[in-house]
Amino acid sequence: PGVPPEETGAAVAAESSTGTWTT
Repeated sequence: PGVPPEETGAAVAAESSTGTWTT
């Protein structure tokens, strides 16, 4: 919501990999 799919995908991937949510 309010975030482009590219940003969301990158954030989800980073969160899944590192366990750190960085936006």
